[in-house]
Amino acid sequence: MTTSDPGVATVSLVEITRGAIVESRHRGALAVVDSGGRLLASAGDPLYVTYLRSSAKPFQALPTVASGAFDRTGLGEAALALMCASHHGTEEHVAVCQRILDASGLDVSALRCGVHWPIDEEATRRLAAAGQTPGAPQQLLWQAFRHVDAGDVPGLRRSGLHRSAAPCADRHFGAAL
Repeated sequence: MTTSDPGVATVSLVEITRGAIVESRHRGALAVVDSGGRLLASAGDPLYVTYLRSSAKPFQALPTVASGAFDRTGLGEAALALMCASHHGTEEHVAVCQRILDASGLDVSALRCGVHWPIDEEATRRLAAAGQTPGAPQQLLWQAFRHVDAGDVPGLRRSGLHRSAAPCADRHFGAAL
């Protein structure tokens, strides 16, 4: 039944209600396989191809947590939450990202995740009012802290540091995971 049409390939997985009113429905396709790749259970089209995108971030954080590297940093829940999500570029998120880098012995240049305006509208307004512009050469390192991936990237690098005891700043994580 493989199809590229998400309306056909996906099924309703979750329905959120407020009282008797349906607030939202969330569709998807999923497959549960054993270690040999044999399909054990599915909902929707188990062969439907899509992008994990940021939903993969909690899985990317697992090696850091499972190895004990995260606990040894003493960073706490806010850092773990940031490693598992896309952040909005708020001052709070930037501060947590800096703490993750500090605990890993890395600086902002290790992020290598590009620049864009923060998702948080208030943070964007403050930066614009201060004359900040995405891509301005003198601001590139500072802006990397505001990228949606600035939380999970240092977490991945922390995992690499724990395993190899060598910085992995020159490694492209997208290809390695």
